Amino acid sequence: NGNDLLAKPITSSGNTPFAGFIKALNATDWVRQGHEHFTDTADGKCPYCQQELPSDFEEQLAACFDAQYQEDIDALHRFYDDYKSDMQGFVDLLRANLQDVFPKVSTKEYEDKLALLEKLIEGNLQIIASKIKEPSTVVAIDNEAVKTVRDKLNELIAGFNQLIQANNSVVNAKQQKQAECKTKVWELIAFTLQSVVSSFKTSRTNLDGEIV
Repeated sequence: NGNDLLAKPITSSGNTPFAGFIKALNATDWVRQGHEHFTDTADGKCPYCQQELPSDFEEQLAACFDAQYQEDIDALHRFYDDYKSDMQGFVDLLRANLQDVFPKVSTKEYEDKLALLEKLIEGNLQIIASKIKEPSTVVAIDNEAVKTVRDKLNELIAGFNQLIQANNSVVNAKQQKQAECKTKVWELIAFTLQSVVSSFKTSRTNLDGEIV
């Protein structure tokens, strides 16, 4: 669990003299970061004092970081990548709602909440990154704030859908009423002209009889 890793000081249990030395200096994180940054350019020398490194330096350094330590570091990196990917997908989905917006819907509050959500997510990513940089520290991301804003956005979306449904109902009702109105008008015209049509038919029948 990523949140459990954030709340757990990740330290090595390596018990070599070198491991004991860097632990005594509380420099485990610093040494790991230095090695990550300079291992490709060290050329057999300490990047800080330029003295020749022991031939077995890499082995001594590796012994400072046990398997569990490395597993936890790898898990932290995966947590960062998964959190970033999941949150970006969620934000993209929410942002897509702003495309082809129903004209009667005001999106100001929605846009403000979405911007706040992105800010909270970015803050959480920075916290996770700081944990990766210094695994021995204890940190926590603000999941509750993200959940609160997410719920508010869902509430706004539900409100938008209600407005759209209400509008659709009015439009559908209008179309139905227009059809009913046309039917009533023609029924009224037929009723009003009933006697005229009847007289016309009678006159035509009489006229046809006279012609014959």
